[in-house]
Amino acid sequence: MTVQDKTTLKGYFINGKVPNQDHYGDLIDSFGRVLTPACRVYNNANITHNTSGTWQALSFNSERNDTHGSHSTSVNTSYLTAMLAGYYLIGGAFQFAANVVGRRGIGIRLNNNYYLVSDSRMTITDSGIVCALSVSTFYYLNEGDYVELMANQSSGGQLVINYAQLYSPEFWFKFIS
Repeated sequence: MTVQDKTTLKGYFINGKVPNQDHYGDLIDSFGRVLTPACRVYNNANITHNTSGTWQALSFNSERNDTHGSHSTSVNTSYLTAMLAGYYLIGGAFQFAANVVGRRGIGIRLNNNYYLVSDSRMTITDSGIVCALSVSTFYYLNEGDYVELMANQSSGGQLVINYAQLYSPEFWFKFIS
């Protein structure tokens, strides 16, 4: 069985081409299976959102998986970078510490410029309830584009984004086609 044999791939194409080792390198395994880029990162500690009323990119110091080097834990730690052009499912989640003042927001920003999606909520007036937010989108990324998970709050001061195992803060993307 060869990767170039269209019948073995059951009609699966990437950007209109039959995948092969020469063109896609490590995206094809030794059995001819397409390994699509996927990355899920998190921060294993609380993050302080420093300035009320501003959007802040969240940093991620740990990886659950990163199949194609889309994330670095030492440089530009807020980035998930597309290593292959195509459509991606992109999402993230985090929770702010309990605080009854202001709004809380979450967003996904493209190339330090445009927001692909965002959500903003008023806080709950019960002082013991955290504000949990999540967001996702489906978007075409060019090779080298990067996305960031953004947080916003208007509490009037600093506010902590809580670390919660397997939930907060988490950021991910998956190449679809």
